[in-house]
Amino acid sequence: MNLDAKLTELAAECAQPGWDSYSAQPVTAAVIDAARRFLALLPEDVPQPEIFPSPDGCVEVGWENGDNWLYVSIQPDGTLACAVMVAGQGHTGRVVPCEVVPPVILKLIREVWAS
Repeated sequence: MNLDAKLTELAAECAQPGWDSYSAQPVTAAVIDAARRFLALLPEDVPQPEIFPSPDGCVEVGWENGDNWLYVSIQPDGTLACAVMVAGQGHTGRVVPCEVVPPVILKLIREVWAS
């Protein structure tokens, strides 16, 4: 399934409060739009990520390669919250919305896949 179709499916399945049968926040159209913008900005040579909803109403975009991983949580305002583990070293951070994929995120994606 392509990424746009996956986001469309996610939007339909997670639009209501409690979509996870517990107390998950709905994934709003603003979050879906922010995720589409982020994914559209990824260079073609970046491996396709996994996409899944988060109970806090965000969209998670993730890359995994063995014990290495990077997850980007796309917030309603377009802020990117990141968590990464590469070579046993973990880090977290936040990046404000921008018109390009932040270079640090591209660097981390490539580090996850190079390890």
